[in-house]
Amino acid sequence: MGVVRPLLLQLFLATSGLAGKVLTATHLRPMSQLEQHRQLQDPDMTEEERLAYARKVITEVKERLEKQQLQDTTKKEFCKSQMQDLEERIPATEARVKQEKVEKLRIELRLQKCGCCCQERTSIEYELVQAQRDVEHEKKMLKLLDE
Repeated sequence: MGVVRPLLLQLFLATSGLAGKVLTATHLRPMSQLEQHRQLQDPDMTEEERLAYARKVITEVKERLEKQQLQDTTKKEFCKSQMQDLEERIPATEARVKQEKVEKLRIELRLQKCGCCCQERTSIEYELVQAQRDVEHEKKMLKLLDE
């Protein structure tokens, strides 16, 4: 058997478009269910006041549902923009890996031309170490983007 709701609440849920929706604790007012029930059963409360109170509760529930739907949409849009960003960054990073490899090869050629005894050999070797680090860094970035 489904959820049993008071007739008045069923009527307002049906007229507000919330019939059939699952209402969770986050959609309810901070007031406890017992307090809500007592307030609706108050003998001093007129039927118009009960209807006004029920309309107020329904309005609050609808606002919370709409706010939650808006947050869900915002999350989806954020994820979509992140995917687009990644799709753009991967080719750029691949290009940088190739560029760093070319730079490393260029430095290796300079080192070979230099020979064993040229004065610039130490600085060229240092450039080669830096170029190798740059290639490794770009490869790591590419791997992170692929994950």
